[in-house]
Amino acid sequence: MSFLNSIKSFKEVASRISFTFFIICLYRLAVFVPIPGVDLTAVSSFLEAKFNAKLFNIFNSFSGRALGQMSIMSLNLAPYISASIVLQLLTSSVPKFRELKKDGPSGQAKIRQYTRYLTLILVVLQSYSLSLFLEYNTGIDSPLVMYPGYFFRISTVLSLMGSTLLLMWFSEQITARGIGNGSSMLIFVNIISASFVGSLNFIGTVLSSKISLIYAIFYLALILFLLLVVVCFESVIRPVKVKLPQNRMMGSDHEMPVKLNVSGVLPPMFAQMFLGFILIGLDRLLSWKLLNLGDSYKAILYNDYLNILFKAAMIIFFAFVYSSMTFNPEEVADNLRKGGSYIPGIRPGEKTKQYFNKLINTLTVFGSIYLMSISIIPDFLLDKSSDIYINGTSLLIVVGVTLEFFTHVYSHINASKLKTGRFKR
Repeated sequence: MSFLNSIKSFKEVASRISFTFFIICLYRLAVFVPIPGVDLTAVSSFLEAKFNAKLFNIFNSFSGRALGQMSIMSLNLAPYISASIVLQLLTSSVPKFRELKKDGPSGQAKIRQYTRYLTLILVVLQSYSLSLFLEYNTGIDSPLVMYPGYFFRISTVLSLMGSTLLLMWFSEQITARGIGNGSSMLIFVNIISASFVGSLNFIGTVLSSKISLIYAIFYLALILFLLLVVVCFESVIRPVKVKLPQNRMMGSDHEMPVKLNVSGVLPPMFAQMFLGFILIGLDRLLSWKLLNLGDSYKAILYNDYLNILFKAAMIIFFAFVYSSMTFNPEEVADNLRKGGSYIPGIRPGEKTKQYFNKLINTLTVFGSIYLMSISIIPDFLLDKSSDIYINGTSLLIVVGVTLEFFTHVYSHINASKLKTGRFKR
């Protein structure tokens, strides 16, 4: 039976895919709803004139072009992702939160609740800051806000707060009733929608001869090469042989798969966001009239090679930080010991922990080099100020989520076969 026929054969799988698609459609419709009281024409001209195109294109891509349209979805999942990362750091470093993580479903529920509270705080701070930014800046011909004042600030905060809470609910619903991880799926949709517009621009520039055919072929070849590399590396695992206890699986050996890219796609994504916030903050600070620097600082601040070097360092740093959070050697070693399992030739307990520490550090070195390479190669070879620029981090997310999607589909299909007794080896 073919893949499509298998999906049609199982109502639950088809229902999950349909539900995911329905939520995505609702989300994309909401992207086109602007923040009340904002002059979109003035905002568009202001962003083009005042902001660095390279930086803005990246942020706009992650938001599914909602930021460029000053949509109520402008903040997107950024506050939620930031809050989740903070809570993950706390659960790996603060004893109280570490105990909550080990406390089963009730502890996980409390962590999710704390994540929502922190998200709400971040949304209020970011949305109010955005309202002030829109009020105190003026477009080329007209102000960005038609009716500034407290009413605009309150309506902006409420609009962005409501949209972010709605996105959180969408994300949780996709995870629970759809296919794949909800947050990853929504970010994936953002990148694909931005890439679709970029692809149309790319075709237009080729047909109008604004770029040479040789460059167009090189561009497409580079994308295909990077996609192939990402697919290959994301599929690479390092199997660890584990001896199961005699009363389970008749004492057979089991292989624990450990991915080469232990930390996933978050390090380059977080490094990109971190770099973006630093550049925006420094730009606002150095443009302060009292400093009287003019535009002289921008040549250094937006220097491509300095930014690439900083981003590469941040990717390596976050790769090591997040790999220790994703794969906790002490926890894995403890679980193996409690289950009566062990790695042949290595004593349970402290020796097993040391073995996993060494393994994860080695894999992270190769994984961070891989993530860094995929992220910075397009920065060196392509024009980032162009609408057709493809970001290496976006490629990592697109491939990772696509592989995860099909993995979930196949697992649900096999689960359906087991339920109906139609599963065959």
